[in-house]
Amino acid sequence: MPFRPSCKPSARSVLSLFALPLFALPLFALLLLAGCAAPPAAPRKPAAQPYVWVQMAPDRAADGAALGHAPGQLIARALLPAGGACPDIELTGTGGSRREAMHERAPSTRADFPSSFCEFRYDGRLSARIGDTVLPRRPERLQRILVIGDTGCRLVYYLIPGGQQDCNDPDSWAFGAVAAAAARLGEEKPFDLIVHVGDYHYREAPCPDSLPGCAGSPWGDREPAWRADFFEPARPLLAMAPWVFVRGNHETCARAGTGFLQLLAADYRDGGPPPQGCKDDTAPYWLDSADLDLLVLDSADAGDAYGTAKRAELYGDWMKRALDGAERDKTRWLLLHHPLWFWPGKGAPDLTAMGAATTLNTVASAVARAAADPRAPAFEQVLAGHVHLFAAIAPEKPLAGGRRLPWLGVYGAAGTKEDRPKDFKGLPAWGPRATLADGPERLNLPMTVGAPAYDAPPTGRRLPPFDLSGLLPFQTLPYPPARKQPAPPAPFGARTSLSFDFGFAVIERGPAGSEIDYYGRDGKPELACKVRAAVGKDAPCLPAG
Repeated sequence: MPFRPSCKPSARSVLSLFALPLFALPLFALLLLAGCAAPPAAPRKPAAQPYVWVQMAPDRAADGAALGHAPGQLIARALLPAGGACPDIELTGTGGSRREAMHERAPSTRADFPSSFCEFRYDGRLSARIGDTVLPRRPERLQRILVIGDTGCRLVYYLIPGGQQDCNDPDSWAFGAVAAAAARLGEEKPFDLIVHVGDYHYREAPCPDSLPGCAGSPWGDREPAWRADFFEPARPLLAMAPWVFVRGNHETCARAGTGFLQLLAADYRDGGPPPQGCKDDTAPYWLDSADLDLLVLDSADAGDAYGTAKRAELYGDWMKRALDGAERDKTRWLLLHHPLWFWPGKGAPDLTAMGAATTLNTVASAVARAAADPRAPAFEQVLAGHVHLFAAIAPEKPLAGGRRLPWLGVYGAAGTKEDRPKDFKGLPAWGPRATLADGPERLNLPMTVGAPAYDAPPTGRRLPPFDLSGLLPFQTLPYPPARKQPAPPAPFGARTSLSFDFGFAVIERGPAGSEIDYYGRDGKPELACKVRAAVGKDAPCLPAG
């Protein structure tokens, strides 16, 4: 029942009216009524602000399917407070301005995603605005790229001793600080693109009672957990540049795949609603610019122990189709969640048991074969995450045709509980491994990285050994693999630089190659890397400054 103030005057106040002169009666009446006025209303909380961003629309389907839209487009999206109506988007080009109505993307599970979620696909050359938010244009060239990955707060359903995070403590879960620091850097010099290499959602289980630092955290593949794990901490970055969202293993359909497909995936080819239900193994696609092409590959389910043979065949077909007809001389990068030949702390036997060594090796094999053939279109860099650190891995010497394997960057340290030096075990020939447990937070060390152990054809046929001039031998083992396999016996030489600190990377592209700077959570530079210079005895990165 609403509050109503009592305006019934006392008998004494009524009798006092007769003792007043006539000219004072109006003033007395006003004072009496003022005492009956309702108390001032409590200040209203500011209305919740929507999350607004823009992401790159696929330009070419790597599997050969038709996209249903022209290349060079952007997708504007807005996640509104519950009950909000889709706003208009204002588009401006050489022919003037116009307003278009964004359309709502109804989720397949309305109960888990109750808020209005709106999108609009448009020509990336146009200027765009949603309310007060000015959206960036699609860049013609990609020269300054922010890369983050593995950002969610770890509350997982499986037990990791000491592995859960205090989601309410910014020292334990640093994604908010990382995003704010990156945004400050972007304000000084804008980014052309923001790449997230996957694992946005880690809150898949309730906070345990024994961990007060995450008390009250939302969890599960539901909108509140997505807002807490990604959208709210990422808010300073959302509208700074177009995004590319790579799918991580925490976004499989068994985990948070429904939320990823509803909120972040860019592979809806007709601009219509998302699929009813969840889909693993979404097809790869190309993003094209004047000076750089990006192949975005969904490796989220690479570690699934079921369907390994079918998935290995699928990945191999993806890579073949993606590289067929590609321009040989154009620069291209491969974006996927899992590193192709760098698995510290996640040794080869475990990978083989999970199936990832089989499925990912078909991708690594295609990448290596392309690099070894001077006539084939090759990749300059591979951008990945999954391992919770920053790693720059540069092959030491060129292949027979004069080209090198791609420079591999692991960008998995933007918030999820970081890997520590003592966790690094299981891979052979780590060099001065004894110094890892007690060494500094940032390391530059010679390292021999384990190559993929075998190229496992789904048919079980044995293939002849594939030898890249003694640098990267591929052994063939029976398929399916045994539960326990030895670590890769034929590693290739690479120089590696690591940082175990929370942070982000900025890639600056120029005529002489790429420079990659790694920044800590406070925005201070830690490592400076040069892609082209990382050969011979030179470390790929040096301490900044």
